[in-house]
Amino acid sequence: MDSFTEFIEESDLDTGVEPELSEVAVLQRLEPTGTGDLVWMPDADTYCLTTIRSSLKSHGCYGLAPKRPARGYVEVGDPTPRGVGSTYSKQDWLSVSLVENAQGPFTFTGDRPKGTSSVRQATLRFASGRTVTFLAYSQTDSRIPQNTKICGPHRKVCFDPYDFDLGRVS
Repeated sequence: MDSFTEFIEESDLDTGVEPELSEVAVLQRLEPTGTGDLVWMPDADTYCLTTIRSSLKSHGCYGLAPKRPARGYVEVGDPTPRGVGSTYSKQDWLSVSLVENAQGPFTFTGDRPKGTSSVRQATLRFASGRTVTFLAYSQTDSRIPQNTKICGPHRKVCFDPYDFDLGRVS
């Protein structure tokens, strides 16, 4: 990817903003060229997700809690559809979570849900030393085992990847 603009122009998606390339993390690149998932943070309390597929284009920005712990803050985003499935339950869903100021790699522990991808991750590092690691995982099965967690090394940070209220601004 030479530039965010090139990636977006290939998809015909209007995000209304062009972040600096150094502020963009690519969660995954897919085929055909110009499809994948990008994240960035326009400010300290907002992250944006752009998802581009052959049959789907979406972009959204989401607020983080203004008061949060300095280390290990986690927010679990709502899942978004990644394609056109025959039914709601057969849809391929993308979930993106973020972890602030905690080192990866992050992986599933416990019973990994059937039809779930591995955890893909990308980290943004800021001049202040702050880091935000974005975690992406997709799933085609709507059933979620009760003991599923995503954990970092030595289980210092563990969270329920399907607790969609975790870290939310009330």
